[in-house]
Amino acid sequence: MIGYIGRHKELFGVEPICAVLRQASVSIAPSTYYAAKSRPVSDRAQRDQRLSAEIMRVWKDNYEVYGVRKVWQALRRQAVQVARCTVERLMRQLGIAGATRGKTRRTTIPATGIDASIGSVGDAYDNALAESTIGLYKTELITRRGPWCTRDQVEYATLEYIDWYNNRRLHGQIGHLPPTELEAAYYRELRCVKELGQVL
Repeated sequence: MIGYIGRHKELFGVEPICAVLRQASVSIAPSTYYAAKSRPVSDRAQRDQRLSAEIMRVWKDNYEVYGVRKVWQALRRQAVQVARCTVERLMRQLGIAGATRGKTRRTTIPATGIDASIGSVGDAYDNALAESTIGLYKTELITRRGPWCTRDQVEYATLEYIDWYNNRRLHGQIGHLPPTELEAAYYRELRCVKELGQVL
């Protein structure tokens, strides 16, 4: 109610708004409004404001496809201490959500010369990983960033997406790490094992 009164007080005045609200069985005295406006912002509200900016930054930096879990993991990797439920609450307040595979369909314009997939539904038993990756690509880039007007737009966006996918995107199946980070850790461990073998 405080926000509503604040948005309309210049046009109608605080007292008349409160009078109309009272008639609608919503009791709020003008003094309640003024007390709320003069009260210092709570610690939680200040923290929520800072966290909301961080959440929005992480979400935007990651193609606007991260949901609660990945935004939370990304913040933890950046040493931002926040509970998962807080990220969920603030993302809901901000009106943002992660990409989901599903019913929303948008296709590229056929005149651009981009061919549709040549496979048929259900025949990719030996190619499930590739099909899953292509599904992510379509969900995270093609559907969310389109419509596309030219083949060059799609190609350039695809190059940027692949760079992000390999170097910055958090993959839940590998411990919420980007693939390049996991690969670097693997080779570090391999070198250590090799060096240890030479010592023994």
